[in-house]
Parts: sequence; C-alpha cells; structure tokens
Amino acid sequence: MPRALVALGAAACAAAACTGRVPPPERPRVPLPTAAVTPAPAFAADIQHGQRIFVAHCQGCHGPQGAGDGPLASGLSPRPPDWTQSGALRDRAPAHLFTSIRRGVLGSSMKRFDTVLDEPSTWDVVFFLFTRPADVRVRADAADAYDRGCAACHGASGVPIRTDVPTLIRSDWVVLSREALTARVAAAHPAGSPYAAGDEARRSAERIWDFLIRPSANSYDSSDEPTSWATPGP
Repeated sequence: MPRALVALGAAACAAAACTGRVPPPERPRVPLPTAAVTPAPAFAADIQHGQRIFVAHCQGCHGPQGAGDGPLASGLSPRPPDWTQSGALRDRAPAHLFTSIRRGVLGSSMKRFDTVLDEPSTWDVVFFLFTRPADVRVRADAADAYDRGCAACHGASGVPIRTDVPTLIRSDWVVLSREALTARVAAAHPAGSPYAAGDEARRSAERIWDFLIRPSANSYDSSDEPTSWATPGP
C-alpha cells in the first residue's frame, strides 16, 4: 500500500481519536489495593464508561462490533485486528492493551491516546474490550462456577473467609493473560481437584476479572454490563 495512503489513514484515525470528549463516569470510582507492578489500575474499571469511550474514539477504525471493519479501516496497513474471533485476546494481558492504548503501537496506525484519556479511563476501555470477545460470553457461567466451588474459601466478592487463602482483589492480575491466569488458578489447586485443570480452572479465572470491575459485588449481575459493543449503557 502506498505510504501516502497509509499516512492518510493514520491521520484520519488520529483525527477521529481527538473528537468527542467523553464525560467522566457517573458513578464514583472504587479504589483497588495498591499493586507492586506497573501498569496497574488504581480504581475498579467502569466498563459502561469504557463502552462510551470505545464508541467515541475507537469504532471508527475498529468497527462497531470490534471486528476491525470501521469506516477508516480500509485505509490502514495493517488493518485493525478482529476481536470478535474465538480466542481473541486470550494470550494478551490487560496491561498490554493499556500500554498499546496509552503509547500507540509501533509499525501500525494505532496512535497514542495518553493525551486524550486519563489512566482510569484507559483502564475502563481496556476492560470493556477485555470482556467482549466471543469466547468470553460465559461470564455468568463463570460466576456460577465460582460461587459453587470457590466462594466458601475466597469469599463471594474475592475477600477470603479463611486466613490461609489469598485475596482475589489484586490489581496486579492485569499483567497476566487469560491463559496465564488460568494456569495460575490450576497450579493453586491440588491434583485431582476439578479446579486444577480444564473448564473449571478457566471459568474460575474468568470470574477473577470481575473483581477488578465490580469488586464490591456479591455475585455476577449481567444487568450492570453493556449488552453490545456500540450501544452505550445508561
């Protein structure tokens, strides 16, 4: 593709990124425990706010459903990824997405947003993206699995009931991909436990992300989440 066309597409994306400032979240920010890693969120993510950011700043390139087919995508090389595919983002950590959004991606048309979004708002859109892929539409099942097998020790909201198990409200989870967190869950359980491998470990790991989004929730409540990519919640 000619460099001039790539540059034109990149300029269009940059222009789209700078239009339409999104109002701050309507709900108060909920602090998270301080992490020993960077980057890590200081507050629980508000994914409804993240959805509004996606609509205002991202869907022009990434498409209304995150398929990489926005109206500006045809002028970009490489094209934006398709996040609707099964397995999308499974090997990416939230911290990786945060850095990509803040600093941009070298060798692509992804520009930096650190002059557009503050850090809490960046985490909001990170977790909005992180909860959208097709193979993660099992989050309600993940919550049920956690409530059946984990809550008796780790507490319904990730705060442990027993003194010999760790809290699950840890913002340093963001440096782990879904694959890595699933492996961490499996390794923490003895051989023969249903949570030492397979679907139960994966479901339990998926529930852990909820504690960085709704850390005070006693159970998963899908009514508080966006139901689509591009229609902002109330």
